[in-house]
Amino acid sequence: MNNKTLATVLATFFLSPFAAAEERLSYSYAELGYNQIELNDGAETSGYNFKTSIAINQNFFVLADINNTSGDINVDNTGKVNFDLESTEKGYGFNSDQVDGSSWYISKTKTNLTNDTVEGEYEVKTIRLGLRSLTSNQLEFNASYTQNDIEDSPDESGYQLGMVYKMSETLHFVADYETLDGDFGFDSITISVRNNF
Repeated sequence: MNNKTLATVLATFFLSPFAAAEERLSYSYAELGYNQIELNDGAETSGYNFKTSIAINQNFFVLADINNTSGDINVDNTGKVNFDLESTEKGYGFNSDQVDGSSWYISKTKTNLTNDTVEGEYEVKTIRLGLRSLTSNQLEFNASYTQNDIEDSPDESGYQLGMVYKMSETLHFVADYETLDGDFGFDSITISVRNNF
């Protein structure tokens, strides 16, 4: 084997992880979608969800998430009452991309929740540890675990599962399920369209 052939083989071996890393998972995107939430007290609410994330550099990002939903809740001696549930989440995170196309991340956010049937608002501080993984050039699966500090309530944990399907270079279809335990618990399903930038 001559030197040129050996150099080619070694370059292919050592540079292949970096070639795979070119399919990096983006932390700069905007999403618009439909969100349906079922609260542990039996109330159901649905509406729109807007989410954005901006990568400040290769390992640091900021994010924001806005939910605006409405639904019905059963109230004693009254029956079903319409109500609006709104939330605004802001925070930041750190990510570590792996050569196999996956990416670990940890984020810290603060969410303000308002409900028009209850005066005032609640604050929730969340630490999220997650993994995003490319199973092909078009399909990403992701999962995360959350620890939530809920104002005037015990801390609660939850988890999230999701998938992202690449329809074009910038446009993606996103499906997401999230759940939280406890008195403030919920089950949430979000279907949205994501645009990477």
